Amino acid sequence: MISIEQMLEQYPFLSYIKYPTADYIGIIQNHDSDIVSMYAFNKLRTDQDKLGFLEAAEIWWWESNRLIPINIFLKDSWNPFRYSTVTLTTKDIKDQQGHIVSIAKLAERRTKRRVVQLVKRLG
Repeated sequence: MISIEQMLEQYPFLSYIKYPTADYIGIIQNHDSDIVSMYAFNKLRTDQDKLGFLEAAEIWWWESNRLIPINIFLKDSWNPFRYSTVTLTTKDIKDQQGHIVSIAKLAERRTKRRVVQLVKRLG
């Protein structure tokens, strides 16, 4: 069986969360100060779903900017994996590794503006 470290190395889009009730490996849909929503790979029911999940995630990883949640980027083609969604309380997470997607940070990055001041030299 493949270890969590090997999975995270082989599939950089996956994240690992250690929670009091279970450990999850999957793709974070959104992470904020209160809740983490994740598509848990270990909750997928069939090998076909697992293969499709990894193939779709590869497309998202290499063709997006990785800041947009996978379900928004892939739209309807991600629907077959929605049943694997888990919602976790951020404060109860014991350990977390891997890629994090945060819609709040995406909005924050878009609103940052640089102020450029031009100074006219005399003489």
